[in-house]
Amino acid sequence: MAPAIAIICNGPCGLTLAHLLEYKGIDYVVYERDESKQSTGTGPSLNIRPETRQRALREGGLFDTFQKYARYEDTVFTRTDKSRKQLFQIGRGRDTPEINLQQLRQILLDAIPKDKIR
Repeated sequence: MAPAIAIICNGPCGLTLAHLLEYKGIDYVVYERDESKQSTGTGPSLNIRPETRQRALREGGLFDTFQKYARYEDTVFTRTDKSRKQLFQIGRGRDTPEINLQQLRQILLDAIPKDKIR
């Protein structure tokens, strides 16, 4: 029998862990402080790095769903002067797309059975 696992977290890390445990058939429960899926509002954007968050989404079978909301154009930051002459640019070629926190949270919540969240 697997040990009981309690996840006390309302962020994407706790929800990702819950989904990975669900995907692997390991029992757990999530203790969520928010009253509803919409409680956190829109939130900031998160960059999804290949070696961490992208890997977790791939291993849990959610990468294709993530791709529907990913913003790859937000990986490049360009600074210009008043005449729009480019001063510098960083991030070109990086594989770190961004996603809105609420969208990522919804993807993860949809992948976790409702009875696992308290």
